[in-house]
Amino acid sequence: MTSKNANDSMKKLKSRTKGWLKFSLWEQKPKTNVWYVENKETGDGLGFIKWHGPWRQYVFEVSCDETILSVSCLHDMADFLEELMEERKSDRKKAE
Repeated sequence: MTSKNANDSMKKLKSRTKGWLKFSLWEQKPKTNVWYVENKETGDGLGFIKWHGPWRQYVFEVSCDETILSVSCLHDMADFLEELMEERKSDRKKAE
């Protein structure tokens, strides 16, 4: 899916921003979610954040070979991943 089509599909879904990054909910699964990551200024798609079962954590999957991230973007990405993990832990405790 192209970046423009992805943007059009996600307008109605929730999103969050951190620094230069915009995280938009792409797909809601029964236990986890998939998030689309883009540059909030240009709308360029960077990749997806999704659950990686073997590691039992959310990971960032690059969508193109041309993706580059600065230290501040990496920090913002790491902060968002940590938030998702905390939310998942909280949701699991509520379900028990």
